[in-house]
Amino acid sequence: MTNAGTLSVDSGDISVGGNWANSSIFTPSTSTVTFDGPAAQAIDNTTFYNLTIDNKAGSPSDVVDV
Repeated sequence: MTNAGTLSVDSGDISVGGNWANSSIFTPSTSTVTFDGPAAQAIDNTTFYNLTIDNKAGSPSDVVDV
């Protein structure tokens, strides 16, 4: 998911199967973002209300602080 504008999630949840590159504004409100890809996923500088990592990598890589 590449956000080059404004993404506001007022209700509902987001499932991400790839990487997360936020180039602009992400407003999470009270949503849950779940990373559920088939391998390790990259997440850049973003604040999430509720974050779930459920991908096949098993754990985040050493370059990601959770």
